[in-house]
Amino acid sequence: MVILQHPDETKKALSTVPILELSLTRCSVYRGLDFNHQQELQGLIHNAAVQVALLFPTKHAKPISDWGTMPGDPRLQPTTKASQSRALIVLDGTWRNVRELMLINPFLSALECVYLPEAEGRYRIRKAPEKGQLSTIEAVGAALLAVDPLFGLRESKLLLAPFEFMIQYQIQRMGTAVYRKNYN
Repeated sequence: MVILQHPDETKKALSTVPILELSLTRCSVYRGLDFNHQQELQGLIHNAAVQVALLFPTKHAKPISDWGTMPGDPRLQPTTKASQSRALIVLDGTWRNVRELMLINPFLSALECVYLPEAEGRYRIRKAPEKGQLSTIEAVGAALLAVDPLFGLRESKLLLAPFEFMIQYQIQRMGTAVYRKNYN
């Protein structure tokens, strides 16, 4: 898992990326705007032994569950060593921030793009502009579940437990009346 975090997100007290960093054993986080010359990231992207995809809903994106399948028959899994190692890049920021990252880093547009099936977000203390928009931690959990249901179920539960605790703590601190007024 590779996360490209917009600088604005690093300032948010309720960022979910720290939970991901502490929870996932293979999670690299790069913070900033311009990743065009980030050598480690570029090395990963250009490594023929790694299949890299960007979690981003472009019009040409395919469902993440089809990532790594052979064209024609999605049930056929690739057998080459090159396609067995995968890296998913996730952008962390508001939709406006993410569009900025896409513009500044044109190499991202050249990557295979995958999207998540529409899921209901559970981040009750942030307002999503549209239904189905998830926090970064929810998107990562859903991606893990879609790519490998058995592994993903365990990992998704491990990721979302501290996330749910964080939400409940914030609601408790703001009080029920404030929460209902602003988020219901």
